[in-house]
Amino acid sequence: MKKNVIYLNDWLAIHPYTTVCSSDTFFVELANKLYAACHLEELPETFRKNLSLYVAAYLKTSFPAWDCGKDLPLLMPVYMAGAFHSIPREQII
Repeated sequence: MKKNVIYLNDWLAIHPYTTVCSSDTFFVELANKLYAACHLEELPETFRKNLSLYVAAYLKTSFPAWDCGKDLPLLMPVYMAGAFHSIPREQII
């Protein structure tokens, strides 16, 4: 069985820019984690793939500090249990 993976080209296809930014690799990895965790078998594979891509893209746009050319922060804000918490980025993906 072929393993479905989201690639940088898939990521670039949904963005207005054509060159890879320093933070794009992180968000492609995040999209792949979301894709692997999405067990909605009743949805078409392409829909699940796009859903994972767009959720990761939404998270990138929600935190402008992660735009191209800037390093990712060591601690990332995560909303859990009604409050924001700082979690090391390695624990998220």
